[in-house]
Amino acid sequence: MPRIRAASSAFSLIELMVALAVLAILVSIAAPSFANLLRSQRLQAAGSEWLSLTAYARSEAIRRSHAIRIVASDAGFRMLDASSAEVLREWRQADVSTQLSGADELRFEPPLGSLAVAEACVRLDHSSVAGYRRLLYLGRAGTQQIYVPGSGAAVPAKVSSLCGV
Repeated sequence: MPRIRAASSAFSLIELMVALAVLAILVSIAAPSFANLLRSQRLQAAGSEWLSLTAYARSEAIRRSHAIRIVASDAGFRMLDASSAEVLREWRQADVSTQLSGADELRFEPPLGSLAVAEACVRLDHSSVAGYRRLLYLGRAGTQQIYVPGSGAAVPAKVSSLCGV
């Protein structure tokens, strides 16, 4: 009389190996896209932090009735009270290099917190991968805009020339 096998609820070794191979292929396809997404998000976060820093500098110039300066430091930028040289805020971002164009420093003057120069540009580049860049345009009257070169949206010629792109 033939034996009746009980139904097995476990996976065989071959089924498990095939599932792992398919998973490895999917991960190898998705990993570069995920790395690009992380780089892009780091630059976007750095741009947002810069806009926050300049808005804070503008508000502090109005509140304190003193000029507020943003200057380059070893690892990023510092925001200083121009009269006392007190450090109000420091900005550092790993993997992002920052270059200021249009001025050696950003200086916000009271009573309206306006930018001392007519306009300036902060260029953010990913330090290890070329082609990842954000351009932050700052106008005297408080205009702030982030541009992403190569994203399909046009970067105005004025901003390109100011940022040295």
